[in-house]
Amino acid sequence: MLVGVVGQVSGKPVRVVLSGTITDAQTGETLVGASVFETVHQQGTITDPYGHFSLQTNPGEQELVVSFIGYETFRRTFDLKKDTVLSVALKPKVFTTGDVKVVGSGSLWNINSTQGSANTLTPRDIDQIPTLLGEKDVMKAIQMLPGVQGGTEGSSDLIVRGGGPGQNLVLIDGIPVFNASHLFGFYSVFIPEAVKNIDFYKGAFPARYGGHLSSVVDVTMKEGNMKKITGSVSVGTLSSKGLIEGPIKKDKGSFLLAARRTYFDVFLSPLYRSQFSAGENGTLGYHFYDMVGKASYRLSPSDKLYASMYKGRDILKSTYGESYDNNTSNSSVGINWGNITSALRWNHIHSGNMTTNVQATYARFDYRNLYTSDERNGTDSTQAVNRASFVLFSGVKQAALRSQTDWVLSPAHRLIFGAEGNMAWFEPGSSTTRQSQANNEQPPIIDGGDKIRTSGASLFGEWHWKMTDRFTLNTGLRASYFHVGNKSFYFVQPRLSARYLLNETSSLKLSYARMYQPVHLLSSGNGNFPAQVWVPATSAIKPETSHQVSAGYYTRLHHDFNFSAEAYYKQLGNQVRFSDEVNLSNTLTDWQTNYREGKGRAWGLELLLRKKRGKTTGWIGYTLAWNQRQYNGINNNRWFWYQYDRRHDLKLNVAHHFSKQVQLAANWVYSSGYPFNAPLMSYNGYPGFINYQVYDFLTGNENKTPGYINIAPGYNSVRMEAYHRLDLSLSISREKRLGTSTWTFGLYNAYNRMNPFAYRFSQGADGSTRLKKITLFPVLPFVTWNFKFK
Repeated sequence: MLVGVVGQVSGKPVRVVLSGTITDAQTGETLVGASVFETVHQQGTITDPYGHFSLQTNPGEQELVVSFIGYETFRRTFDLKKDTVLSVALKPKVFTTGDVKVVGSGSLWNINSTQGSANTLTPRDIDQIPTLLGEKDVMKAIQMLPGVQGGTEGSSDLIVRGGGPGQNLVLIDGIPVFNASHLFGFYSVFIPEAVKNIDFYKGAFPARYGGHLSSVVDVTMKEGNMKKITGSVSVGTLSSKGLIEGPIKKDKGSFLLAARRTYFDVFLSPLYRSQFSAGENGTLGYHFYDMVGKASYRLSPSDKLYASMYKGRDILKSTYGESYDNNTSNSSVGINWGNITSALRWNHIHSGNMTTNVQATYARFDYRNLYTSDERNGTDSTQAVNRASFVLFSGVKQAALRSQTDWVLSPAHRLIFGAEGNMAWFEPGSSTTRQSQANNEQPPIIDGGDKIRTSGASLFGEWHWKMTDRFTLNTGLRASYFHVGNKSFYFVQPRLSARYLLNETSSLKLSYARMYQPVHLLSSGNGNFPAQVWVPATSAIKPETSHQVSAGYYTRLHHDFNFSAEAYYKQLGNQVRFSDEVNLSNTLTDWQTNYREGKGRAWGLELLLRKKRGKTTGWIGYTLAWNQRQYNGINNNRWFWYQYDRRHDLKLNVAHHFSKQVQLAANWVYSSGYPFNAPLMSYNGYPGFINYQVYDFLTGNENKTPGYINIAPGYNSVRMEAYHRLDLSLSISREKRLGTSTWTFGLYNAYNRMNPFAYRFSQGADGSTRLKKITLFPVLPFVTWNFKFK
């Protein structure tokens, strides 16, 4: 046996490795998810987040086909005699009045892959979705997929397969983002022009991901142009943006810088000041900004370094002052919150079939609420001064180190394994109050401020095994450790995915995933807290858990159409909910006592028909779903419909290219109404009454005798009206000497549907009380201008 093995190694190799990198010929940017297909033995793969691929095949003549949407297809025949490394540069496809076609196996990849419950979005997908005030948004694009809801009107939150807003792992170049939204949830933190690729998972989670229950949003930023300096500027209804990219050293290194800022404050302050009388003054301003930077440099053919950072913040501030006689008073109120992230990554290619990535990351999120007041009496230096200030702070920061290796052992076996460790510091809430009266300074009152340090580590492994030509198995295991205070938690999280090919164009998939989440996002049921408060699991509050199974059918109906149908069932444990009766912003220091733990369950069916190629592209998605929760002390401890339960959810997105210069895009959504908690009737509760007169809040027929008692048929038993909306946009581009100018005109909520945001009780002129619908957005026109330099 030993002689046989030695002879096999020293003689002619049984297999050879064909590996390499796929890039954009014009920019040198690596292409993520490009299809690489070897036609002789009918095997293929896609490029990883660094544009790298690896195939093992027999020696001899081979034909390689490389394709990517929007690029010309690369075909070449090789006589492979030994391990070969290729660098393939794809040329962007020239648009013609005919269909844009891409040849290759890309349209079949979702059918052949074991990965289910996942979608990949590109900048092209984001660009063709009209959004509020024309601001292109990554999260709004994801919300258009089946199985995903967006919370309340306009929100960029993700509600995925029965989960909550805090159960999504959001990554930017592998760095966690604790708060991925601006403007109290209406926009996400990502600058679309700087985004390269988005991988979205809602089930069948690979073992390399962990820490959250419901979804993974893995955003990869562009690396920058390796050939020349270029950029773009954009001016819109909401914000202005700029991007510049170019080589550090041609074909070896690149950089990218992008920034965005809104200008609400430019318009708000003049309107605010116009309401003041003589002797009054003040300002009102709100804006948010984002800055992102990335650099990469190839040290050798096998080694590449990456550095990336992000900073973003929301700032809301209001001031008011008045002066009368010799007295003056000034006050200010401010709220601000934001993220800072940074990372350093080393990518090493050991050989054609093995790569390793090592990354160090840092992430921080904080929230601040500030109030100050100043009152002065008199005009000389001895005037009495009264001052007061209040500062509320909440935040979290995390430092982590991670290593991951991808090893293609053979055409039938692939291993992905690695380890990660992190330390985090949580400050759920601290407040400082200062006062001085008549120039006498009082000692500050400090409430809370305790920092909680946690540590964690994980080992993970995935084994992709092609057992037969039709059946492929992907098994995974993630073992995690989490320590806080004097308490340690250990998690074993198995993952399993299987795919069976029915024929060349259709497959069945089955998956199971066990997930743990050792952090909680606190939010109160009354929804009066604008920012996010992250807290760790403790000895009192256990980590959240989930089990999810899913089964799906995937097929290509036509050369240009892919269809999938997927059913899922999810169980959720240790679901933390802040008490409805408590104002979270005033009780941050008591978060370990003002909560309830419960459980959840969700199940449903998702359908998706998608067209990626041609003059007309887009998708239709439909979800039929059920979503329930159960907490002790709520609804008599019985199950009730979760606040994000929606029975039907239909989404249509379509974009049509009339020519290279003109594109029309539209999306239409229809959703069943969310449930909410409200009494529907009341009766007179005074003793001695026999014939109770019932009052109906929906009709307004009220028994006006005082002392009536509200009747609620069940928790979250009332439904909002159905939600539906049409958005339209028209983009017109013109080639100029220096670049391409694009004007985009659009309508958000084109037919002016007044969709419900919330409901409240309102008393009419006749004294009757009814539930009244609160709406936010009527039809809103928008216009943006973008110029992309050559």
